[in-house]
Amino acid sequence: MKKGFLNSKKARDALDHVPASPSTGSTSTFSTVGDDSEAPALQDLVIETDESIKQSAIITTIPPRGSQTCQMVTIPAMKDFLLRRLRSSDPKISKVKYAVQDTPDMGKGLFATADIAFGETFLVEKPFIVFPKNIGPAFKVSREGIDATSEAWTTVYLKAGEKVLERVLDRLGEEDRDAFNALCDHSIANPKERPILSRMACNAFNLDLQEPPGVQTWGGEYVGVPRIGARINHSCSGANIVEDFDPETFTFSYAASRDIKAGQQIMRYYVTRTLPVAQRRAALSAQQIICTCSACTNATPKTDKLRLEYQARVNILTKACQTSGPLPTAQAQAWLATTLRMKDEMEKEGLDNDPSFMQVWYSLQILYGRLRDEEKEDMCRRRLEGYMEFPGAIRERKKGHPGSRRT
Repeated sequence: MKKGFLNSKKARDALDHVPASPSTGSTSTFSTVGDDSEAPALQDLVIETDESIKQSAIITTIPPRGSQTCQMVTIPAMKDFLLRRLRSSDPKISKVKYAVQDTPDMGKGLFATADIAFGETFLVEKPFIVFPKNIGPAFKVSREGIDATSEAWTTVYLKAGEKVLERVLDRLGEEDRDAFNALCDHSIANPKERPILSRMACNAFNLDLQEPPGVQTWGGEYVGVPRIGARINHSCSGANIVEDFDPETFTFSYAASRDIKAGQQIMRYYVTRTLPVAQRRAALSAQQIICTCSACTNATPKTDKLRLEYQARVNILTKACQTSGPLPTAQAQAWLATTLRMKDEMEKEGLDNDPSFMQVWYSLQILYGRLRDEEKEDMCRRRLEGYMEFPGAIRERKKGHPGSRRT
């Protein structure tokens, strides 16, 4: 799952107001308290066509009721498709292990208040809002008398999107509305003229939502604004989580991709891992971010080359280790040395956060097995089991396709 909205990235800044953070030791299914499961469900609100909007839509509540609900802008066919697949049960988080706190130079951030083990899912939440990523095509915003490639048409569809979001915000409960309005609102969407769109652009994640077969594509893609996950800051080398969105529970899940110690900041990637430092800096500068992680401050042509090549190198290494038939001890030892060097390089660059790093552990497991080192083989096997606890991997196995879903 990548972050994005209107082809922009998330900008971060300090905000004075933040909703109360959960405290260690609480028991909660989600990250916020309060259960409105008995409250009457909101009726869908129809977005009628007008001089700008030529495709009608609805604002609907998914799920219709519960301790957390989401306001989604979509079409009736998509709503029906989602509700048919929706499961009422959500993963349970027995102990809250995070809190929103101030950072020295990143505004607000999310911090671990207790140790979080590798592979542990520590946060499950529903988004505040789900909205079409491509506003113009989704609403078929009128281009009459306007060059479709011009800034004028962009202004028209952004204005239309802001009006729709005003109605969405009116449907949020007071607590959710206050929490949403406390999020960062610095973006290219112009916070003075379009404050809600700006906040969406700063905090939205791309969602893996498949539209029903045979239904006309409505915008093509969706984005969602998480409640607590929006507070997670970026680091190229210090990212320590992976996240997943499950359409069947309509929830974001966040799992530790490294062991996270109490007091440590929880971090994620905002840019593509394979980009060299110059391209990462350019992408982050558009978000008003200057990354000072070790991968950026200590970048060299060698580390840039590693980022460009590591996925291909890992794939080649894994295939080589899977070779059937007897393997001479000397060859196994040589491949083991190569794999350990690869592991060390990726860890120093912070690339062990990539789910593909599990292939390195898999290669090591095979090689230690061939060398009859049962203790280290078992250690690698246990590490691989941790990857299989990532939310996306669990979901894929339930569908019959084992493996970790990329984020």
